[in-house]
Amino acid sequence: DGIQFNDNGGTGFGPLTYLGGDGGGIFDGNIGTGRALGIFAGSGSGNTQAVGRSVTDAVVAGEYSLTLRFDLSNASGSSGFNLKSALGTSFGGGELLFVGLTPGSGNNVLFVSDGTGSSTFAVGTLTELRGTTFAFTVSFDTLSLAYTVTATSGSQTGSFTGTLKDTNGATAGTDPLGAVALGNFNGGTADQNLIADNLSITAVPEPSTLSLLAGPAILGAWFFVRRRRA
Repeated sequence: DGIQFNDNGGTGFGPLTYLGGDGGGIFDGNIGTGRALGIFAGSGSGNTQAVGRSVTDAVVAGEYSLTLRFDLSNASGSSGFNLKSALGTSFGGGELLFVGLTPGSGNNVLFVSDGTGSSTFAVGTLTELRGTTFAFTVSFDTLSLAYTVTATSGSQTGSFTGTLKDTNGATAGTDPLGAVALGNFNGGTADQNLIADNLSITAVPEPSTLSLLAGPAILGAWFFVRRRRA
C-alpha cells in the first residue's frame, strides 16, 4: 500500500529517516484514493522538513520512480526529491541529482540541479504544476554519470537528460546510488505540503555481470551442439 506515515512501504529501501527541518513534519496524506506520505513545512524561518531512505543494495545503474504532488505555494524555498550516494545526516549531503519546484523558476517548469548546474524543463503544455500529480522516473548510470528524468501527468510528459554530480572525486564516474530523499523547504503560511508515494528502485546488471551470466549459457549451448553432432 505504498509509503505513508509511520509505514516504510515499498521494497529495496531502509526505514524513513529524518534529515532536517525544525518546524515541519510528516503526516498521513493521500494521492488519489490511496494513502501516501505527506511532508509539510511550517510557517516562519527554518520550519522545513526533509526525510530519506537508504537503498538496501547500492545501485550502479537502474531506474528510480515515485509519484509526487506539489501542494505548495512555491513562494519560499525549493521542494522535491533527490538521489544520493549515501543517506548521511542532511538532505543535500551526497546529492547526485535534485528535481522539484523552486520559486525562482516559477510554477510552470520543473527545476533540476545536477553535475553541470541548474536547469528547467516543461511537462508537455502544462502551465501550472502545483496541485498536479506526477509520475517521475529517473534512469541513471553512475559510471557514465548520465541520467534522464521523465515526469508524466495524464497525457502530458516532459523529460530532461543531463549529468549526475560527482561525489567520489578523481575516480571515473560517481558513487553508486545509496539513498533517496524528499525535502520540503517551502516555509510559509499556506499551501506547504509535498505528497509522495510509490517509491521503487530497479537495478540494471553491470556489463561485467551480464557477461558472467551469458558465459555459462553460451558454453552450455556449445557443448549441446557438439553432443548433437557427435
